[in-house]
Amino acid sequence: MEPRSIAKQLGFPSCLVSVPLSQSEVIEDAKRMGNPKPEHYPEWIEMSASIQPGDQLRLVDCLRANRSTNVGDPYYYALIRDGKIVSEFHFILIN
Repeated sequence: MEPRSIAKQLGFPSCLVSVPLSQSEVIEDAKRMGNPKPEHYPEWIEMSASIQPGDQLRLVDCLRANRSTNVGDPYYYALIRDGKIVSEFHFILIN
């Protein structure tokens, strides 16, 4: 995970934010978390198709930080462009 200063710059001062990840790392992590086919999610297909040079994929984790300030899912991947989140991929399956 990145230092808290990076999370703060991205607008999540009380969350954990990962180092930049590749598309394959995002898919493999989602599979490890129990989602058997995350690459088939429309949310992921749209996000991956919109990636531009210089964009970053990062995990945003407000759950383990024990400070969830988000409404909704506190654990997701974000597509970051020019220091701002432009898209989110919520990959955890809830039964």
